[in-house]
Amino acid sequence: MTKSGRRELFRRILVMIILVMAFVQTLQGDYLLALVLLVASVLIYVYLPAVAAPMQALRYDAGKSQIGPDWLGFILSGLSIAFPIWAAIDEPGWGTIHPSAVMLWPMALILCSFWVIGALHAAYWIIIEPEVLVISSAFSRREVPFSTVKSVRRYRRGLPKWISFLVPLMIASGKTTAAGSVLLARDRTGMELELKDKRRISIADSGYDEEIIEILKALDRHNVKLAAAFRTLLKKHTQA
Repeated sequence: MTKSGRRELFRRILVMIILVMAFVQTLQGDYLLALVLLVASVLIYVYLPAVAAPMQALRYDAGKSQIGPDWLGFILSGLSIAFPIWAAIDEPGWGTIHPSAVMLWPMALILCSFWVIGALHAAYWIIIEPEVLVISSAFSRREVPFSTVKSVRRYRRGLPKWISFLVPLMIASGKTTAAGSVLLARDRTGMELELKDKRRISIADSGYDEEIIEILKALDRHNVKLAAAFRTLLKKHTQA
């Protein structure tokens, strides 16, 4: 992973751990400690220094792609982790691990995807240079010469279909908010650069609206074949 990717992922894991501790303390009746931990999780999320991107870099909008999904994921996955701990404390006869963990902890792993995706977006940026796109992600930094891009197409990807089978279990366990989040989850859309060597590079467009236009303009200047939807979008933006 890149330094930025490690930092963003570490920040969210730390927030997740502290938030779960805060949830657990509420059952034990230590509301002051729970409040302190909750505030600490927010402060760490906001103020833990991130790796700065170059000034000219195109970055995802933090509100759309990170803050909202991050905290939705923190709360839903945190509650899914904390609930079996609450149950084990309240019903010690079941032992150290309450049976509800069998269902809720795998569910928590799925819900963690919200803030994991937020970390990926936070570590992602693109710089448009005269002859290349410099793309930095949580895992790598690469230069893509415009001359190597064959075409650009639009993609749409949704959640894996098997996740929908967990919705009845979420509702049965009282996790109606989590179930609703899965049902209302929107498909991810964006552009996919097809290179001349058959490799493909995906760029999600959620929270990246104006930046996508700038990338399309650069690709168009280098005579890269654009999908009809992107050609229309670029034409509308040019006429506006």
